[in-house]
Amino acid sequence: MSEENLPAVPAEISPAKLEIDTAGVNIVAAPSLGSVLPADFYDGAGELALTKDQQDLLAEYVDVPEDEIDIRPDGLAYIGHFWHRRALGRVFGVGQWAMVPGSGVVIEPGSNKIYQRWVLKIGGRYAAEAVGSAEWFPNSNRANKADAVEGAKSDALTKCCKDLGIANNLWDRRYLRRWRQVTCVKVKVRTSKGIEDWWRRSDDPPFDGEIQQPSSAARLAAEAARAPSASEAPAPEHSASAEAKKKEAGAPAALPGHDAPAPPSESQAAGASTEAATFDVSAGSSSAPPAYVTDGKLRLFFARARRAKLLADPAEGLVRIGNLLERRLPTNTAGRTHNEILVDMVRSCNQAEFEKLIRSLGDGGAS
Repeated sequence: MSEENLPAVPAEISPAKLEIDTAGVNIVAAPSLGSVLPADFYDGAGELALTKDQQDLLAEYVDVPEDEIDIRPDGLAYIGHFWHRRALGRVFGVGQWAMVPGSGVVIEPGSNKIYQRWVLKIGGRYAAEAVGSAEWFPNSNRANKADAVEGAKSDALTKCCKDLGIANNLWDRRYLRRWRQVTCVKVKVRTSKGIEDWWRRSDDPPFDGEIQQPSSAARLAAEAARAPSASEAPAPEHSASAEAKKKEAGAPAALPGHDAPAPPSESQAAGASTEAATFDVSAGSSSAPPAYVTDGKLRLFFARARRAKLLADPAEGLVRIGNLLERRLPTNTAGRTHNEILVDMVRSCNQAEFEKLIRSLGDGGAS
């Protein structure tokens, strides 16, 4: 539904006059989302001047650290509104910024969706505006109409912060695609609607009703169990019918005056059967033995690293992990994120190295 088609604000929730002391006048918000705000709302637009210290602080919030980004079950990456509020409070000071309603609350007809326009003011000056949206559920104690109105305000806040360059990487689809591939997993969950595909971080605990998928190591073990063993290998044929089958298959027959080639011994047959079974199991995969660090151990590492705040600065965390494992960082890192390099580094650990890493994180982080 386009903004122009949104219904006008019903009379019972029409916006009241807003007393803005800094402007010294009474300002009335727009009567609908499709209406332009009164000119007084835009006082000071484009005139916000930042000190050098404020510019440096604001630069710290341009990108959200990878370990702080979360993901919704539908695959949408996000960061909580508290992160944006923390950024505004630290850069401009508590009480020096405010979200001012730019319209009344609008409920979309025939749905539970709520819309409201909000204006971000910093130091009494116009900084940005956005329409926030949220949804309320009639039978829920955790998401009633009041919660939805608050949610629409928070949604508008995160959108307004785009104009200040806050959390830019959350709007970069290519970056988020790479982040999701490295950091998250898609799982199957039993819900009231049936089995659905949901997303979650790989270091988060499973959902209620999540169907556990076998790991790659478990799948290889299952394939190995299905492969024929040496004792199940067919016995060699010694009869004349075996010779006839060889001829049909184009195998060389015994020359006149010469004995036919001796049939393979039982040990030879067993060895050939074992080789065939090994080949079947490893087909399409590396011949190297399975790595010690499984998906579950990798999730354990990231959970410990996040708790120890080791990944607050991904680049620094990568160096600290490399020092702990006494390894040099790879030189060819073009097109790879710090998280991708870290995953490869941890996956290459043997048992002693991984246990040393986990003990260090349990003691308060790698030094």
